[in-house]
Amino acid sequence: MSSFIKVSVFSNNSSILAAHFGDDFFDSGFKAQFWIGPDAGDLMSDSDGDADAELSVRNAYIDLRLPFDPSEVASDKSVDLRLGVFETPIGRESVDRSKNRHVTHSWGFTLEPTLHTGLLLTLPSQGHIEDQMDWGDPWWRLRLGVANTHDARINGSSGNDDRKTLLLAGSASLGESFGFLKGTEVSAGYVYGRPHASSEPVQNLYLGLGRALGEKWTTGLAYDARLAHGSGNDDSVLGLYLGRELTPKLDLFFRGEWFEDGAKLFENESAAEQSDGVGLTVTLDYQLWEGVRSRLEWRWDKTDAPVNGRHHNQAVIANFIYEF
Repeated sequence: MSSFIKVSVFSNNSSILAAHFGDDFFDSGFKAQFWIGPDAGDLMSDSDGDADAELSVRNAYIDLRLPFDPSEVASDKSVDLRLGVFETPIGRESVDRSKNRHVTHSWGFTLEPTLHTGLLLTLPSQGHIEDQMDWGDPWWRLRLGVANTHDARINGSSGNDDRKTLLLAGSASLGESFGFLKGTEVSAGYVYGRPHASSEPVQNLYLGLGRALGEKWTTGLAYDARLAHGSGNDDSVLGLYLGRELTPKLDLFFRGEWFEDGAKLFENESAAEQSDGVGLTVTLDYQLWEGVRSRLEWRWDKTDAPVNGRHHNQAVIANFIYEF
């Protein structure tokens, strides 16, 4: 067993945000966001795919609102069109750790694409969704898109450059007609395309559930699968999420995962199997004051095959987030 302690402060992100949607018939906006510092290369978004980059593009897109009927201003009767570099529409977690409930990313996140360069259509307008996104209020959203590649490289194309990456994602909050399931959030996503360095396709499948249990508890379930060309190249993760509000400023979050490398869950292992295992993450999240949060996380991972020479790995991480 190995363990380590890490203290981190998220200070490598710099973003610029301008022009929000308003009430115009044909409204527009744009966003430019950059990562600056030693972690910027993790995005792998520059044209060379440089993992050592000190400056990387996180978002760079324009948004256009297209109303179904120009006589109706309501955003639930319009479509949002996004063009540029944007985050993948599938998955439970964001590449921005400050937006997640845990410091470290899940195993499921490691299977998913991160950024795309292309075109994304959201129906209905996301402005409508943001107004409705609360436990118990029914809403739905459908996203369709096309991108250059499956991976994050900007303006790149795959080895088969006449084949684009297709994006599909949908989510909904169930209404009263679903009885005791009212308020459950259901989401699904599918990405099919080719990475920059390959002419062989990669498929990603995501399924998610989320639900509030009373006023203090939240729970969620996530399934990720990454299907690649060739035998033994399919990976999958099943994750369970729990959250508990301890005080108005203090929350406790749990994440448990079961992962298989080289085979889909619930199937026989392949000859190319590398490392199956389980993981557990526990995080205390405390809001020190407005705009400043602290998190203390303990993570444990057990793998059938050794990772860095060990079957058991533990980490304790203290994390401070200052947002302005």
